[in-house]
Amino acid sequence: MSGGAFFLFLAAQFMTGTTASAVVNMLQFFVLINAMLAVFNLIPLHPLDGGKVLARFLNPEWNRKLEDFQQHTTFILLGFLLLGGFKILAIPIFSLNNLFIQIAQAVVG
Repeated sequence: MSGGAFFLFLAAQFMTGTTASAVVNMLQFFVLINAMLAVFNLIPLHPLDGGKVLARFLNPEWNRKLEDFQQHTTFILLGFLLLGGFKILAIPIFSLNNLFIQIAQAVVG
């Protein structure tokens, strides 16, 4: 993701013409999609990677209960997203996206 942001600003500085705007737009979407995937994957429910991270901090009994409840957490996740969960996820997604773009701007100059 940060590599995409870095290449975004390299392309913006050194490329010109209509090709430059197409490459810049493509790289902007690349960084945004990677931010979306990173934030979504860290939701602390067991089918996602965030659930595996959470499992490391829980005692084994709670972890086993969450693993047994995994088939239900999938429906909870689906319901969350269908009922407007993307509005809640948009806040960290765009914050992460802006952070990586600001870092890339600082590195490129």
